[in-house]
Amino acid sequence: MKVAFLILAHKNPKQLGDLVRRLDSPSSLFFVHIDVKVDIAPFKKITEEFNTVFWVKRENGRWGDIGIVKATINALVQAQAFSNDISHYVLLSGQDYPLKNINEIVQFFKENKNTSFIEHIPLPIQKLNYSGYDRIKAYSININNNRHTIIPLSWRPKFNFKGHVLNLLLLSFLIFKKKRIHPDYATPYYGSQWWVLNKVLSKEVVNFIQDNPKFLSYHSSSLLPDELFFQSIVGTILEKQGSKTREVKVTKDNLHFIIWDEETSHPKTLKLSDYKKIVSTNKLFARKFDYIDSKKLVKKINEQSE
Repeated sequence: MKVAFLILAHKNPKQLGDLVRRLDSPSSLFFVHIDVKVDIAPFKKITEEFNTVFWVKRENGRWGDIGIVKATINALVQAQAFSNDISHYVLLSGQDYPLKNINEIVQFFKENKNTSFIEHIPLPIQKLNYSGYDRIKAYSININNNRHTIIPLSWRPKFNFKGHVLNLLLLSFLIFKKKRIHPDYATPYYGSQWWVLNKVLSKEVVNFIQDNPKFLSYHSSSLLPDELFFQSIVGTILEKQGSKTREVKVTKDNLHFIIWDEETSHPKTLKLSDYKKIVSTNKLFARKFDYIDSKKLVKKINEQSE
C-alpha cells in the first residue's frame, strides 16, 4: 500500500525538505507542485536525496485564482498514472507539518482504506459573505496580481470607499458578459482546500473532471475555487449515489489543526505556545508553519511523536 502526498509549495525550500523527510517511508510517494513564479532549483536541490519525489506541471498559484485547482488536478492525475497501489491521496501545503510520525499516519490510512476526508457543505452558508454566492454567481478577475470580485449593486456591496469606487468601475466589465450561472450538473459545495481522497473516490473525481471539462473553465471566474471545485464534485457524486451501498465513506474532516486569524481570515502561524492546543486534538496534520517562527514547535512535535 502506498500513500501519495500531493504538496503545493511556493516558499522556503528547506521547509519542504523537512516535510518530505518527516513523511518519508517505503509507503510514501511525493508529487510536488512549485508555483511557476518562483525558482524551482532550490526545491529540487533540497530533496535530491529522495527518489520518491516527483515534480508536477507548474501553474500560477495566485491567491483566489484557478491556478491552485489546476496544480492540484495535475498532481492527482500524475499520481494516479504513476501507481495503482496508492490507497490515499493527501493534499498538503508546503507549510503543513504532520503531528504524528509516518508509521502512525500510514497505519491510520490502512485502517481507513474506504474513507475519504473532505469538508463539503452545500451553499448557502450564512457565515460566508453573501452566504457564499459571491463565489459562484459573481465574476472574479485578476488586476495587478490581486483577485477582485465584482459585486452587483443590488447585493449592497460590503466595501470600504476605495472598494466601492473600484467595484463601480469594474461593473462596466460585465456589460458584455453573460449572467453567471452555476452548472446544473453539479451542486455547489464549500469546504477547506485541504483533503484526503481514497483510491475509489479519487478516480470518480478525475472521471467527473474529464467528463465535464467546462466545470474547470466555469471556475476560472470564481473566487477561491480551491474551496469549491473538489468539494462540489464530491458532494455531487454523493448525491447521485444516493442510498446505494458505496465502497467509499466520506467524512467532513480535513484532518488538519488550524487556528484562524479572524481579522485576516488566514491561518495563524503556529508557535511553541500553541503546542498544548495541538496535542489536545487527534489531527494528523497542522498548518501553517513558518521555517523561523515555528522552529521550536516543530522540534517538540518531532521529539514527542517519535
